[in-house]
Amino acid sequence: MPAQPFTALAIGEAIRRGELDPVALTRQCLTRATDSDAVFISLTEQRALVEAEACAERQRSGTLRGPLDGVPLAWKDLFDIAGTATTAGGKVLGKTPAERDAEAVRHTAGAGMVCIGKTNLTEIAYSGLGLNPHYGTPHHTPPPPRASAKAETRTSPGPPAGPAPAPRWRSPKASCRPPSAPTPPARCASPRPSMGWCPIVPPRPATRAWE
Repeated sequence: MPAQPFTALAIGEAIRRGELDPVALTRQCLTRATDSDAVFISLTEQRALVEAEACAERQRSGTLRGPLDGVPLAWKDLFDIAGTATTAGGKVLGKTPAERDAEAVRHTAGAGMVCIGKTNLTEIAYSGLGLNPHYGTPHHTPPPPRASAKAETRTSPGPPAGPAPAPRWRSPKASCRPPSAPTPPARCASPRPSMGWCPIVPPRPATRAWE
């Protein structure tokens, strides 16, 4: 496959013009995801290929759903995806597969984006380091290896460098906690400014309003 555009919008535009096959792109992303070191907790191969093939049909008929139709997307494993377990990076949760998609997942699917799987994160998303003893600690690319830091696993932003053009994560604590931690007096709390902007469950909350 020739060199691909780097951003999600550019990939969507290339699909619209017929310059990029969404099925071939999805297969490439799934291959990279399979070969990646501890980046993904689970993959949704069957769903991804069905969604990519549906996008290819819409492209041929001129009925694409929008600028991101056909763009592969990876979700942090805090978001429910129907038929998959939501582990939150731990071994306590995720015993039963989700019955339906989280609202955010449903909306992106409605826009035609292709769900390729769920990425690793620190256990229960509760760390500023990016380490996970259960599913392995993913590293940044390119080398040398470095931990991803914060609560989420950062997949690279484009297929030339990593498995998912449009990774989707949610950092429930680190964006607030590290700035407040060293602030005197000790043990300062910081409000979550996004409280109330979107439904809390799912994705699974680590805290509801304060860090």
